[in-house]
Amino acid sequence: MKKLPWVKWEAGAFLNGVIGLTAEEIGVYAVVLNLIYDRNGPIKDDRVRIARRCGMRPTSFEKVFQRLVDEEKLAVHDGLISNAKAQRVIETRSKVVENWKKNLQGHEEKENGKDREIKVDSLPLEAPSRRPSRAVESESVDNKERKKESSSSSRKAKTDIDYTEEFETKVWQPYPRKKGTSKFKAFQLWRMLSEDRQQRIITTIPLFAQQMKLEGREESVIKHLERFISHKVYETLAVTSTESNVVQIPWFKTATRDQWQRALKIYEMDSNWRAAWGPKPGREGCCVPDDLVAALPYHLHPDRDRPRSQSGVAENKGPEAV
Repeated sequence: MKKLPWVKWEAGAFLNGVIGLTAEEIGVYAVVLNLIYDRNGPIKDDRVRIARRCGMRPTSFEKVFQRLVDEEKLAVHDGLISNAKAQRVIETRSKVVENWKKNLQGHEEKENGKDREIKVDSLPLEAPSRRPSRAVESESVDNKERKKESSSSSRKAKTDIDYTEEFETKVWQPYPRKKGTSKFKAFQLWRMLSEDRQQRIITTIPLFAQQMKLEGREESVIKHLERFISHKVYETLAVTSTESNVVQIPWFKTATRDQWQRALKIYEMDSNWRAAWGPKPGREGCCVPDDLVAALPYHLHPDRDRPRSQSGVAENKGPEAV
């Protein structure tokens, strides 16, 4: 199959997907993705060769690569390295190439047919009729029929997907948005997750649905299910009991430093403090580590409106001495 020199690269999706990764991890991730695209499919799990391609020592590369596998950015099966989204893009590219071949072949056959007509038939004695011939009409009808069959077969392929009962009843049905979302894409992401993360999503979706109802969110502004999974929104929701789905401890009271760092990166991107994160920095009960609060950008820092001394540090005036 002919390889295309380009690939559909969604900059925003990639940047959101690498939130929480180090620069070294992002570099390795980008190289492996391009190797997959260049090969038009999964690549051989030859980590020594890939490490050399990344300009890294095999031992250092192994640590970075394992982190990407743990974060489910890459998957290793049967000696091959793959990525779910890259595989979907490759399949789309394959269809584009096949369509090009069919169109080119049809054009060449039509041109050859014209040449034969000019060589065999004599010149017409009358001006040609403007009405298309029956052969042309028949050809256009056949093309329409083929297009209908291809579109119906593609629709049938999507509807014939064997969704698991767990995904249907515990993920898709209780999720608070259906309109304008892709069930197929959400299921593809769901299948790639570990059992632990799948269980986490199952227990947090009712909480997310309740939160959207309390906020009075319209369905059109609720996150798509595929983004709820790919952006790991479920990690910032409350920790629940996997057996009874009863809230035990608020997420913000048990969050680790690494989880807070991810939450603050999201906060810096959209300046929107989530209710699930607890009290906002600068307010009583805030559980964000002090050094992470101090490192916030000026426009998000809780002390930005306080008067500043000549040294530029916010003044903290205590009660006057009696």
